[in-house]
Amino acid sequence: MSTTPEAALNALLDLTPLHLFIQREASTSMYRLTTRLRSRWLSQTLRSAQDSILEHSVLGMTSDVMLPKQNFKILYQVEFPTKEDWETNSHTWKDGSLLWYTDWSKMGPNVGCGIHGVRPRLSYKLNKGRYSSIFQAEVYAIITCADLNLKRGYFDKHIYINSYSQAALHALASVTQTSRIIDNCVNILNTLGESNIVVLRWVPGHSDIEGNESADELTKAGAREAFIGPEPFIGIAYSLAKFTVLNESTHLSREAWLQNKGLEQLLNTGTTNRQIESDPDKPDIQGDVVRDVGRDTTKIVDDKTS
Repeated sequence: MSTTPEAALNALLDLTPLHLFIQREASTSMYRLTTRLRSRWLSQTLRSAQDSILEHSVLGMTSDVMLPKQNFKILYQVEFPTKEDWETNSHTWKDGSLLWYTDWSKMGPNVGCGIHGVRPRLSYKLNKGRYSSIFQAEVYAIITCADLNLKRGYFDKHIYINSYSQAALHALASVTQTSRIIDNCVNILNTLGESNIVVLRWVPGHSDIEGNESADELTKAGAREAFIGPEPFIGIAYSLAKFTVLNESTHLSREAWLQNKGLEQLLNTGTTNRQIESDPDKPDIQGDVVRDVGRDTTKIVDDKTS
């Protein structure tokens, strides 16, 4: 193995060439610094790296990333009843309370969110375009639900907002925010909580819970609708930015291997023909978007300046 060429080892073990791996890590770090600090670098090399981020077709879009922020003012409750609690109706609702369900859905490249009100009877759906993550769609549904309650002027009410997304609820229960949409959601929930008792509850999906099933239908209808307006609807998630960089690095790796004589046959065996697809268990990754932008082979950090 000590005499095996590096390119052959990379192909056999499906490894990113070292110079591309360093470029990928540098690009990810520069993106994080650019979106959080919003400053210009004294070094010409770092300024070039920052400009390549800002000029990129996806990475240059408005970002959802923000500097970590501590907020110890939480005027709402977050509860995680078990699936058995829902099946046996062991959790309680305050008499005369307002009951809402929120959900999300992905249809092709588009993401939709929906809100179903049991009390009051109200429905809402929206297509959030192709750059929003599923996590962002669920958080935005909670924001919209809270805003609807504020506009109706409710006072001294018990308001239950049931969400399928544990990730969103855990983020809203945290005192540290690193996402602009989470920070916005915390603020609007606190505003609603100043004059009402607001409870966010996890609800299991696909469990024949009437309100949740209605919200699910609304999200699918919203995702099927045509998106109207500029994109991204919300700043792009950090996970999408990282995945974009990873996809481009993999594309450049394949090109580098193809330029080595004798590797074409090895690549065609499928051993290193890596396919990057969105993982349904990781809702923050937008695979359809990345596969489209992956054709852009622009180097985020120029080898000559790195």
